[in-house]
Amino acid sequence: MKSSASHRTFELNATVFLTGAGMMTVELVASRLIARFLGSSLYTWTGVMGVILAGMSIGNAIGGRLADRPGPLPRRISKMFFACAAACLAILALNAWAGRALWLMSLNWPLRILIHMSWVFLLPTIVLGTISPMVAKLAIDRCPSNTGRAIGNLYAWNAVGSIFGTFLTGFYLTAHLGSVRIVVCMAALMAVLGLAYAIVPPLAARRAEAGAR
Repeated sequence: MKSSASHRTFELNATVFLTGAGMMTVELVASRLIARFLGSSLYTWTGVMGVILAGMSIGNAIGGRLADRPGPLPRRISKMFFACAAACLAILALNAWAGRALWLMSLNWPLRILIHMSWVFLLPTIVLGTISPMVAKLAIDRCPSNTGRAIGNLYAWNAVGSIFGTFLTGFYLTAHLGSVRIVVCMAALMAVLGLAYAIVPPLAARRAEAGAR
């Protein structure tokens, strides 16, 4: 029974692992991208962490509501992954625009950092934050008799993914890829996950239906 439950939630644990890694990658890349225009200081890091935490909070709240809507949940997850891919690609253009916006330069320093960060990174983190609650709903539906274990595993794998993403980005990706390529790779990863959630559930349903016949 235990191995069966683990098998049913494996891809869900992998999903939150990758989204956790993605969230920390966005956070670390954010500090480097805005450093070009705003430098690197306590103010900029405060803006980075505050905006990303705000985005995660808003995204979690929205994701919880999306999880309770009727209809196939994997399809909604797929759409949010595709939306996240588009939002990640938009980071580069939005950052360049905000860095050259004259009206932002006239603001006091903390407010300028906060608006710059929000304009560039709030939307991607909101969209990425919607994923975990929907995946949690899938885990509960698949393991109704072990909801505590299923949710606990999701939290654990999300945290492990965040740690992995921090070390991978800080120690390897930044030096070998650079910030722009990291953002593009993040967008590609989100698109692949969106494609997986669009294709795999219908295939599984068809196989189950064929087996029933």
